Amino acid sequence: MTAVAVNLAFRLLDAQPLKAALARSPGVLAIIVSSWFFEEVVRHSGTAPGYRPAEVAVKETTTTGWICLPDQELQSDREALTEIAADVVSAMRERGQIPQTHPDLLRQAYSVMAARYPRAGSAEGKS
Repeated sequence: MTAVAVNLAFRLLDAQPLKAALARSPGVLAIIVSSWFFEEVVRHSGTAPGYRPAEVAVKETTTTGWICLPDQELQSDREALTEIAADVVSAMRERGQIPQTHPDLLRQAYSVMAARYPRAGSAEGKS
């Protein structure tokens, strides 16, 4: 690794947009990558939609960094999955397909959906 690459890495990590994004996030992790890394690696992966461009100006470095908040994405996925599971259980109850008093049904529906969509289901569903 050259001194230029090391300097860029530290400047990206010191960027105000990264610190602000992490401060606003409910999660504990923020990732920032250079434009080069985004174009050459991230853009060709399934994770690219989770990245947002941010203007970085630290010391004599002015560039675009790409920020991702993976904890926030997973939280959104979990919330969506829990909402879908609740809708499925509610619809099945309305049709009389399941008893009204089945205590663990939402948790079971969430587990089935989490197994089908593992990225979103890494946290236990709420009943």
